[in-house]
Amino acid sequence: MKKLLIGAFALCCFFAPALLAQENDADMIDVQLITHFDTDNEVPADMSAEYGSRMALDGHLAENPDYEFGYWIVNGVVHKHLPVDHEFTVRSTMEITAIFKPVDQHFVTFMDTNGDLLDIQYVDAGESVTYEGLKYPDKPNLKVAEEPWGDVNLDSVNEDKILCINYVRDTDETFTLEYKDEPFMGDFITEEYDFNEVVELNAGNVNAFDYWKLNGEIASYEPTFKFSILDDVEVEAIFSGDTVEPEPVIVSGDDLQLREGSVTHMAQFYLPEDYELIEYGFVSTPHAFDNVTLENENVDRHQGDKFFGPTNEFLMSLDEENVQNPRAYLVYRDAEGELDTVYSESKHHVVAEREIEERDLDDDVITMWIPNPLNDYFMEWTPYIDDQAIDGFEVRSDGSIFGPAGEVDQINFVGIDGIWYPIEEYDDTTVIGDGE
Repeated sequence: MKKLLIGAFALCCFFAPALLAQENDADMIDVQLITHFDTDNEVPADMSAEYGSRMALDGHLAENPDYEFGYWIVNGVVHKHLPVDHEFTVRSTMEITAIFKPVDQHFVTFMDTNGDLLDIQYVDAGESVTYEGLKYPDKPNLKVAEEPWGDVNLDSVNEDKILCINYVRDTDETFTLEYKDEPFMGDFITEEYDFNEVVELNAGNVNAFDYWKLNGEIASYEPTFKFSILDDVEVEAIFSGDTVEPEPVIVSGDDLQLREGSVTHMAQFYLPEDYELIEYGFVSTPHAFDNVTLENENVDRHQGDKFFGPTNEFLMSLDEENVQNPRAYLVYRDAEGELDTVYSESKHHVVAEREIEERDLDDDVITMWIPNPLNDYFMEWTPYIDDQAIDGFEVRSDGSIFGPAGEVDQINFVGIDGIWYPIEEYDDTTVIGDGE
C-alpha cells in the first residue's frame, strides 16, 4: 500500500570539505569548543575524547552571569532542541559552539534548511526584527517562498526564536517511481511524482516480509519505507517467510547533477533496533579506485552533519574535480557495544584510464595495460572496460596486475556480443581468466 506524506525533503545539500580519513577504533579526537557570548566575546576550549564515546560539554563552558545558554551549533549546523547538558557522540570532526544570549534580551536566529547559521539578532522584549543576514542560499529546483520565514510575527518579539527559511518547488519536472509492495506481483506499478516529494510504502504481507530494495540494493528491513523523489527510482518489497536478521545498511544513488562543478549524491541508511548511530558521510579519492574505505590511506572523508529524520537520507555535493567513485559510509555501535562500518556500492564517475590496442582476430580482442597508480594509495581495485567491471583480477597499489594464476604483464580480452571476457592465451602472453 502506498501513502504520500504531507511535506517534502528540504533538500539539505551539504558542500562537504575533504578531510583525510583515519581509522576509528580507539582514536582520540580533538574537540574544539567555543563559548559565544557575542561577536567580541568568545572563549575557546580544546580537549580530546575517544571516537564513538559520548561526552557532555556543559562543564567546560565559560561562565558569565549576564548571559544564559541559548543553543548549540555543531560543525556549523544549528541544533535548536539540544539542552545544555546534552551528551554528544564523538565523531571525526567536532567543532562545537555554545550560543549564549544576554539575560535581559531575546535572540532571533535565522538558519538555512541544512542548519547553516544565516543571522543572529538580540532584541529587547517587544522590539521588531528584520533579517539582515547573508543572501538567501540557492537550492536546485527550489525557490524562496514569498514569506521566507513563514507567518511568524517579527514586529514584536517576546520570546526566543530559531527560524528556518522556507522554500517552494520551482520546477515542473516529474520523476517515475516503479514499485512492488505485495507478494507475487507481476509488473511494477508505475507512478509519477514531483521533484522532492516524500513517498511512504507499506509492505502488503508483514509476516512474510524480508526487506526493501531501492534500485536493486537492500535499503531497509522495516515494513514501512519512506524515501524522497529526486530522480527516477525503483523500489521492491522482498518476501520469503523466512527469518531474516536485520543488518545496518547504507545505499547511495547516482550523481543527481544538481550543481555545476559538483557531483551530488543522495544516501540513505538503516539501523536495527538497539544499534547506535555514530557517523555517516562519503569517502572518496581523487583517483578512480574502487571500493575505498575509511581504513585506506590518503582517502578523503566527507562527514555528514544533518540528515532528514523521517527517511534517514542525506544529500551531499562534492567537488567534481577531486572526487572519483565515492561511497557512502555508516559507522555504528552494535547491540554488543562494538563499533563497525558499512559502505554503499561505489558510484562510478569515471573508469580507470587505460591504453587499448585492438587486435585483428575473428572477434574484437583488446590488450589492456593499467597505468601505475600513485604508490601512496594502498588499495586494490578492479579495472573497467566500457564501464563493465572485469572480475577475476586486480591491480595492486604498485601497478602490478594479479589474477588466479599470479602476476601477469598484461590482460587480453575478447568482446562477444558487447561483453568482455578474459581469454587464456594470445600472442604468447600469459593472461588470466577463463571467460566464464
